[in-house]
Amino acid sequence: MARHRSGSQTPRTGSWPAALDAPATGPRPYGGGRHRGDPATTPLDLAAIARAAAEARGEGPAADDPPRPDGPRTGALPVPPAPRSGRAHGAPRARALTPTRAAGALALFGALAGASVAAASTGPAFLADPPADTGELARPDTLAVAPAGVSEAVAPQVVPHTTAPAPTTTTAAPTTTAAPARRDDGGRTLWSADFREAGLKNFKSTPWNNQGAKSPTLAGGLLNFLMPGGGKRSEVEPDFKSLSEGDEYYFGFSVRLAPDFPVNTSDWQVITQFKNDGTGTPPLELKVQDGKFLIDGDGGGFSREVGPATPGQWTHIVLKVKFSSSDGTVSAWQDGVQRFADFAPPSGTLYEGKDSYVKTGIYRDSSIGQAGKLSFGSWAIGTSLGSVSKDLPGGTD
Repeated sequence: MARHRSGSQTPRTGSWPAALDAPATGPRPYGGGRHRGDPATTPLDLAAIARAAAEARGEGPAADDPPRPDGPRTGALPVPPAPRSGRAHGAPRARALTPTRAAGALALFGALAGASVAAASTGPAFLADPPADTGELARPDTLAVAPAGVSEAVAPQVVPHTTAPAPTTTTAAPTTTAAPARRDDGGRTLWSADFREAGLKNFKSTPWNNQGAKSPTLAGGLLNFLMPGGGKRSEVEPDFKSLSEGDEYYFGFSVRLAPDFPVNTSDWQVITQFKNDGTGTPPLELKVQDGKFLIDGDGGGFSREVGPATPGQWTHIVLKVKFSSSDGTVSAWQDGVQRFADFAPPSGTLYEGKDSYVKTGIYRDSSIGQAGKLSFGSWAIGTSLGSVSKDLPGGTD
């Protein structure tokens, strides 16, 4: 019940002025008191608002529909009562319907109708669900309110900000055939030269291996051999066991032929040999001839090329030998590249009933008149490729 200033109590439900003048619910911005003459909060009459909207569209009250301020109305909106002047005290107050009020009612009606549609379609939530957390604040571009004729709300198209990762480029390691195999393959190094620290202490004393040449010299961690023209032999023998039937070892060394080394001669020049006990040509040897490193034996009974012999350049040679007079084999690597595998010489790698031993240096045909010089930077005997490919001098890796 709203109280007039006169103090009388008059029902205000169902009438246009009451519906229009009803204040919004909730706290007032100006304290808890009531302005003098402010009506009490009254629920909005949607029917009255609808009639106001019809009148605003030009649908005035019917001529034969007199106003009925004391009850529900049917048909068109009522004609406003006469002005207040001369009104008896206690009579109901009526207000004129102005264009401004009609437009305001129509706007309110449209807002309530739209909210009703959205509430029926989407429930109490009017905003789209927030996007996944991307580390930034994302603002929806539109509200998820169902447009007219659509039964489901249209969710905003929110594209979260993402940072594209920096492109990853992979640079392939350069491949080369000049790098010797140096990985740890579980093998054991059974013997090594260690020229820098031990000198020739790991070699046997064999002065008879110098014929027409001086003993080798040590300088800068290298073992150097110099064979003058017409000379025949300058070799050293590793202090290692005899090589017997069924033995299998890897022999590895780095070697540099001097820039003026006579690599292109067709005469024989042995730089490593697996010499049999007693006299005679070895069953297996490595030599330089016709610009190549060659495996041969048995007085030239067989030959197999290992690779090019280039003067002035370091190279690393590995030979894997199974010593046998019947089923001996040889495999060879140069600078980490396998040149051949399990080559079986027709005469074997060991003379029947005899052992062999290894020697290295220069042993050549004395008819060669040109001096020859070479240097060894490493020498090792082991049980695997990796075990004899360690501590190589500069230029071989």
